[in-house]
Amino acid sequence: SLNSTMCYFVVNEANTFKNAEYTCQAHNGAHLPKIEDGFTNYYIGELARSNGFDSVWIGATDNPTSKGETCSNWYWTHWNELLSFKEWAPSEPSSGDCAMLSVKDGYYWHGQDCNTFLPTICQIPAVYRVCDPDWNYFNITQMCYKTFINPLLPNDAEAYCQARGAHLVSIHNEEENEFVVSISASGVVVASAQWQLTPIRIGLYHPISDEPDWYKHWNLGDIVAYRGFVCKKAPNKI
Repeated sequence: SLNSTMCYFVVNEANTFKNAEYTCQAHNGAHLPKIEDGFTNYYIGELARSNGFDSVWIGATDNPTSKGETCSNWYWTHWNELLSFKEWAPSEPSSGDCAMLSVKDGYYWHGQDCNTFLPTICQIPAVYRVCDPDWNYFNITQMCYKTFINPLLPNDAEAYCQARGAHLVSIHNEEENEFVVSISASGVVVASAQWQLTPIRIGLYHPISDEPDWYKHWNLGDIVAYRGFVCKKAPNKI
């Protein structure tokens, strides 16, 4: 911990920028670091160096002002804020749409291809929402999720979730859908989607007239061979 407001932890597994952010979020709603001063930059650099990393992702990406223009604005992805503090290496950012901190050149930042696999350091407020053990937190919804590999019927699966203070997962947007797929041992096979994963049961609901087709409910015949389900509940606050 650098101070009383933020804590940091290391994820040794290398990930792309997007998956690194998802990995942080799955740990009680953490994020890739937002660096607002030199002290924080040095602390993260030292943490990376002490773990033997040459470089780590930080939570900044660029946002071109319009298609085809070379000028771009770098911002903190989760907070959607422009960078007020910058520690770019000379001539950087020269390429890539995501930012990484380099240990080898004194903790300066570089633009990097977002699909590069790098180690991850996550940042989380010292007071935060926490899920029960083995549950995964998603910051966008501020809810906890867990996959159970058990081929129960809908009512039985809902009762199983309720016994754990939860409900069958309700999915309200594409980001939540992607997160559920990423933390589950199996995905959802839908006629209009291209996932080739083992089906899981989710909580279905009736469509509202102005909702996009993506979020309309499916008939039982649309999803087959359920082998598990996902429960969703509110986190504990510490």
